[in-house]
Amino acid sequence: MEGGISVTACPSGYSIGSSNWIFKTEYERIGYLSSSSTHPTHSRAVEWEKLHDADALILTSLSRTPEYSYEVAVMEVAQTIVDTLKRGGNVLMPVNPVGSIYDLIDGGAFQDSRIYFISPVAKGALAYSNVNAEWLAEGRQNSMYVPEEPFTHSALVRNGRLKIYENIYESFCREYKTPCVVLTGHPSLRIGDAPHLIEMWGNDSKNALIMTDPDYPLNEVYAPFEDLAIRAFYYPIEIRLEFTQVNTSLLIMDLKPKNSITPMKYDEQLSISLPSKKLRKRKMKISPERNLSGRVVTHPDGERKIVRIDSINSAITLDAEGMSTNIQSPKEHRMMLLDAVTSYLQALC
Repeated sequence: MEGGISVTACPSGYSIGSSNWIFKTEYERIGYLSSSSTHPTHSRAVEWEKLHDADALILTSLSRTPEYSYEVAVMEVAQTIVDTLKRGGNVLMPVNPVGSIYDLIDGGAFQDSRIYFISPVAKGALAYSNVNAEWLAEGRQNSMYVPEEPFTHSALVRNGRLKIYENIYESFCREYKTPCVVLTGHPSLRIGDAPHLIEMWGNDSKNALIMTDPDYPLNEVYAPFEDLAIRAFYYPIEIRLEFTQVNTSLLIMDLKPKNSITPMKYDEQLSISLPSKKLRKRKMKISPERNLSGRVVTHPDGERKIVRIDSINSAITLDAEGMSTNIQSPKEHRMMLLDAVTSYLQALC
C-alpha cells in the first residue's frame, strides 16, 4: 500500500476465503483477527504463524455463546428435519448461501429429503466451493486431484435431490413438491424469500422453521411471526473462537501479542432465551374512529407485547412497558398508528 504498508492474508479456518490479516510497516506488525475457527470443517485450517508476537492484535468476530455445541446443533437440525418430514411438514431454513451450509449438506443433515436451495447466488456459491481448492481442508483438496468432487452437493444436483432456484416465483412455484426442505435467505427474516415462505407455511403446525445463524438469534428476529402455528427452532451452528478460549490460551500461550485490542462487550457471555409458544392473547380497539381492532400478543414474562392489525397489514411491538416501540406498517398508516400508540399506550402496556 503506497510502499509504506504491506498487507498479508492468512487462512482463518472459518469458511472458504475467510482470512486473518497482518499489516506490517517498517517499525510495527499489527494483526487483525476476524472470524476464526479451530473446528474441523470444509475450510482450510487456520494458520497462526504470521500472527505470532505482533506489536498489536485486534480481536473481532468472537463468539459469545460458548454454551452451544456444534455437534449437538447439527444433530438437532438433522433430527428436527426427519421428524418434520415424517409428519408431512415442510422445513424452512433461512441461511447464508456460503459457510456452514456446505457442511450441513455434505454431512447428511438432510438425508433423503427433497431439498430446494433458493438464492440469486445459490448456483454460483455451490460452483465456487468446487473450484477453490486452496481454501479447502486438506482432505477435500486431495479429492480434487484423484479426481473426485470435494463436496456431495454436485451429485445431489445431478440426481435431482437438490434443486436450485433464483427466487420463489416462476419455475419454483410450478415445480416444487412437498414435503421438502427449503434453504433460502435471509437469516434476519426481514429480507429475501424467507418471510414470504413463513407466511405461506405459517398456519400449519406440521411445518418447521429452523434457525442456525448465531448472529441472528430467534428471539431477536422472530417477533413478527410469533403468533403463527409453524414450529420455530433455534440451533446455532457456531464454530468461531469465543472470548474465554482466546483470552486464556491462544493469546497467552500461542500468539503472545505485545498488546491486544477487543471491544469490551466480548468479555461478557450472551445468554439467548428462546421464545415460548405459551403466549397470552387478547383483542383491543386501536383506533375506534377508524373501527380498527388489533390482537395483543403478550410474552409470558410480560416484557414484550405485539399488537397485530391484520386489516392494514401492520404490527406494533412494545418492549419494556412501552419504553421501546417499533411500528411495522405501510407508509400511509404509520402516522395514524403512532398517534394510536401514544393515545393507548397505557392500555397496551
